[in-house]
Amino acid sequence: MANGRSLSDEIIHRLTQSLERDEMQKLSDRLKAQGDRLAKFEGEIAAMVEQLRLRDD
Repeated sequence: MANGRSLSDEIIHRLTQSLERDEMQKLSDRLKAQGDRLAKFEGEIAAMVEQLRLRDD
C-alpha cells in the first residue's frame, strides 16, 4: 500500500496519472503543430508584404 491506499485504489491512481500524462502530451503536440503552422503562415504573409513593397517602389 502506498499512502494508505488499497491496491485497487493505487492501480486506479497510477492509471489516471498515466492517462493524464498522455493527454497532456497529445495537447502539447497539437499546440506545437499549430504553432508551426502559424509560423509558416506568418512567413508567407511577410513574403507577400515584401513583394508588395518591391512592386510599389
